Amino acid sequence: MASFIGDHSKILLRDDNKAVIVQSVNSGGAAAAAKPSINPSDLIVSVDGKPTPDLDALLAVSQEITKDKTEPVPVLVSYEHAEGAA
Repeated sequence: MASFIGDHSKILLRDDNKAVIVQSVNSGGAAAAAKPSINPSDLIVSVDGKPTPDLDALLAVSQEITKDKTEPVPVLVSYEHAEGAA
């Protein structure tokens, strides 16, 4: 998960102001490998059942989930595809 957050996401507002927009995705990273894949302009609304209304919340959830882990941690990411995305 850390491969698609960090500097690759930023907050943009939508109607309810409770999502983080994906700015880019590393090929071969977790977001690209997701089924269906997470793409630039998609909106991340929660991770592991925890709301991600802004980048700080997304980073906090990511840090909580990956703390003391050395291997990738599978998590459920709820997101909305950007309008017009496949």
